[in-house]
Amino acid sequence: MNILDHVAISVPCPSCSGEFNVPASVVLYGQSATTPVCPGCSDYECESRFVATLVEPQALAELEAAWASFEASVTSHGGAGVTLVNVPIAAGPSLEQASARAWRAKALQRWENEGGHTQAS
Repeated sequence: MNILDHVAISVPCPSCSGEFNVPASVVLYGQSATTPVCPGCSDYECESRFVATLVEPQALAELEAAWASFEASVTSHGGAGVTLVNVPIAAGPSLEQASARAWRAKALQRWENEGGHTQAS
């Protein structure tokens, strides 16, 4: 079992004061997929670069190694395997929904900072 598929990082949403969950496997993918394809954007504007910063790569490697060691110990002592039981990951907005909300909040903030207003009819 890939433990990183079953562990998520709760991230506060900058626009709704809620939070969303990013699976650790997505963070690992973001760390391996991050390339200088977005040279003009900051970490919060590029989803892969943003999720890659949520956890140190070493911590993910240590979690995977510890889980593999635990599974090996269980099976070497006669266990059939390890199952995660009743481990719900709190439902929250998806990463895409949270990214869209954050983008809208930043766009509104820029608009307001630039003196944005609507004309009355």
